[in-house]
Amino acid sequence: MIREFFRLRFFKKGDIRFTSHRDLMRLFTRALRRAALPLAMSRGYNPRPRISIPAPLGVGIEGENEVLDLELCRWCRPEVIRRTVNKELPKGIRVIAAEVLRGKPERRPAGLSYRVPLIGDHSASAEALEELMAAENMEILRKSEKGGKIKDIAPFISHLRLHADTLSMLLVVTNHGTARPEEVLDALSCKPYSHYLPSQIARTHVSLIASQ
Repeated sequence: MIREFFRLRFFKKGDIRFTSHRDLMRLFTRALRRAALPLAMSRGYNPRPRISIPAPLGVGIEGENEVLDLELCRWCRPEVIRRTVNKELPKGIRVIAAEVLRGKPERRPAGLSYRVPLIGDHSASAEALEELMAAENMEILRKSEKGGKIKDIAPFISHLRLHADTLSMLLVVTNHGTARPEEVLDALSCKPYSHYLPSQIARTHVSLIASQ
């Protein structure tokens, strides 16, 4: 069976940022089918299109340069894929680029970049950013539906930069996970609604581990 691999870059902005990862996958599945692309299907009793979003985005966070990988059973022009899929997508989500991949791609994320406009009398000074980046450990309480656990987020903080009250951060992804932008903000003593608006957090780029 012929397998052609493609990578789409897309943005998700506006109200659609509140779409869950599961619903986003369903949205793309329907759009790709309506676009009449020759989708490669998984095997088994319940075949599904071979599509993947390597770095799911948190609900409520905008994504400016997200990644979706898909497999087709024959080659198509990337520009045709981008154009036809965009016709089937709702407002707030658009494919901005499509490329052909040579062989099955590596899908593990390596780095996640975020932008956060700060408000009020925040404490994210240049000195505070340098101190956090230099910290050997930074333990936080990561809450979940099952309770909470202590997590050291220091190994995941690659770079922090403050420019005109806008905080940019680059967080690395490892086999042990990554940090969440809200956790970094909390480590800087920046509180939601007082020093930033959660709805204004944007992920600006997803970097993936290069294929061998």
